[in-house]
Amino acid sequence: MAEKSTVWWASADTDGGSPLQKLTKIIQRTGYLHNLAPGDDLAIKLHMSEVGNVRGLRPMWARSVADQVKQVGAQPFVTDTTTLYRHGRSTALGYLQTAAAHGFTAESMGCPVIIADGFHNTGTHVEGHTQHFQRVPVAQAIYDARAMVAIAHCTFHPGFPIAGAIKNLGMGCTTKEAKIAMHQHETAPGYTAERCVGCWICIGLCPGGAFTKGEGSVVFDESKCVGCGDCIGHCRGGALQPRWDADNSKTQLWTCDAAKAALATFGEGKVLQIGIGMEITQVCDCGATGLPAVCDTGIFVSYDPVALDRAMWDKMHEVALYPGGPLDRIANSDEAAQYDLVHDRATPLWAHVGPQRYWDEIVPQSGLGNVEYELETL
Repeated sequence: MAEKSTVWWASADTDGGSPLQKLTKIIQRTGYLHNLAPGDDLAIKLHMSEVGNVRGLRPMWARSVADQVKQVGAQPFVTDTTTLYRHGRSTALGYLQTAAAHGFTAESMGCPVIIADGFHNTGTHVEGHTQHFQRVPVAQAIYDARAMVAIAHCTFHPGFPIAGAIKNLGMGCTTKEAKIAMHQHETAPGYTAERCVGCWICIGLCPGGAFTKGEGSVVFDESKCVGCGDCIGHCRGGALQPRWDADNSKTQLWTCDAAKAALATFGEGKVLQIGIGMEITQVCDCGATGLPAVCDTGIFVSYDPVALDRAMWDKMHEVALYPGGPLDRIANSDEAAQYDLVHDRATPLWAHVGPQRYWDEIVPQSGLGNVEYELETL
């Protein structure tokens, strides 16, 4: 039996120091700073939130890491990649403007903010580390870095039981080419032409070119759909709707593959995973969010992204439901009897994410890390 991975954890309250002070202590306890060499280019990888999101990661988490690694001579930069869907972060300039609006600037970070795939969706292909990709295009700035601290915001997600370290690595460290490959396994939205109001917004949004103008309504070519789902949220007439019976297992597998390839570009001990279990929303930070789904779970740190995600998942089922949030509303409705809110809080929010399959089959099959972990409390 494989040895359990270590996950360091601290609560989100101020007992024993502020959350930022606790993060500093945990990073020191991991020994990570001793793995860095003077001059190491170090990527601080995190999601800087989409336009309209008010519950994403705050800039001070990245600044805290940057200040610590600079003390040992590393050269940090804060980074993420552009998105497949066409909102504020779909281009390098758009992302920099969005990041600045959310407080992520060179001045506030004390180091550069760099969009890893640059102006032209640039990356280097990594081969020989995956089961499903023939080769994975890792965003260039991440590929070139000598070390990385990956900071994931723990949330629920329509495609995964948990949006955490694995998704932050797999989708967040790769180019659009990889993102399209990962999303192509998702089910296209359902389309009802009679509801189309001819706003044509979907035509401009679709990265796959699946929509064209017809006589009074769009024509939807499902074979060109990459499954990103962006059109659903912007359809003014409600002609596009999710197919809630979609099977995301292949997308989950390919995302694990991409994460493994991104990690393969670094030496042993050069990547540290951080999970922030605060303001845990129903969806990830790629869109506007309402009230959290569960209460804060704390700060998690590990060298193993699988162990980190599993520890965050377990804590998400130990804390109380957030008062008035989506799970609390379900718990106090006639739907409550359908669900096991003690052991699975993802399925009531997103019926097709398959937590048991994800943890028992997909993640172990990936070889990305160890589901078994030892929690070391600060």
